[in-house]
Amino acid sequence: MNTLLRYWLFQLPAIVILGLVLMLIVHYPQWISLPMALILWLGWILKDALLYPLVRPAYVMESRHGTDQLIGLHGEVTRALQPEGYIRVRGELWRARLFPSDNSGSGKPSDASDARRGARVRVMKADGMLLLVVPADAPISAARSNASESGTPTSGTTIISNDN
Repeated sequence: MNTLLRYWLFQLPAIVILGLVLMLIVHYPQWISLPMALILWLGWILKDALLYPLVRPAYVMESRHGTDQLIGLHGEVTRALQPEGYIRVRGELWRARLFPSDNSGSGKPSDASDARRGARVRVMKADGMLLLVVPADAPISAARSNASESGTPTSGTTIISNDN
């Protein structure tokens, strides 16, 4: 369901209730005229339409939770990745492994020099609490093709570029 449809479905009950209340006010105590009630009702709908761009981010559904939020971010190696080590991402320490770098998808890790302490890496996948990373200067397109060829099990994550 797209964001605009979700927004209007959330607004629909208020629009209907306002319309019913205005109809009662017009017919029962006659506090306002029918044209004034229509103007108020259309003004309410116009207000909702004008506010949509401001509140749209609240209606966007994101499926990135937990470690999936780290995909695409950069980190720094704090303990050499041989084959596993630790990296720091957003101030937190994470267990990590170098993502396969060869185009054959055989699963061989990147060059060991890419995994030294202090090296910058980019998170490409999350496998539970283990982050699979590539050197930060590695081209994203090559890493994406390796990700699709790799047999590394993941939690259904996607590779997203988010250079932070």
